[in-house]
Amino acid sequence: MGCGMWVITRAGQVTLPKALRSALHLERGEHVEFYFEADQRVVILRTKEPPLELFEKLAAKARREWPAKGLTKEEVIAQVKEVRAAKGLGGES
Repeated sequence: MGCGMWVITRAGQVTLPKALRSALHLERGEHVEFYFEADQRVVILRTKEPPLELFEKLAAKARREWPAKGLTKEEVIAQVKEVRAAKGLGGES
């Protein structure tokens, strides 16, 4: 489904047309993710919350729960690095 052609501003910004915002149920202040396909298509997805905010919530939960499970901070960091390495995200920070 096409929504038309847009102009990129000097600041590199594009205004999403109302029809597109409505179709994606986007409101002011919401976040979207852009994915680039091999054939030069761009996919826009609504996100439930920004990745950093989600990470901060998960980190806070982990900090509350790891002592109850008998884990040390070092053990948690080692597990995170192991998972990141397995997913090809790099194990070192």
